[in-house]
Amino acid sequence: MSDYGNLYACGVTRQHDKVLVTGAGLGTSLLPVRLFTHPEIWLVEIRPPQR
Repeated sequence: MSDYGNLYACGVTRQHDKVLVTGAGLGTSLLPVRLFTHPEIWLVEIRPPQR
């Protein structure tokens, strides 16, 4: 639940020449489980901007 709806829920968001990567998280309920989402591994490559 967020003031931004699903905009930053999970995935890659590009705004104003910036990139934001958001994962699904680890789970925050009484049990350490994630419901209704697939396991994921993110590989983020950071490179200098191209000229």
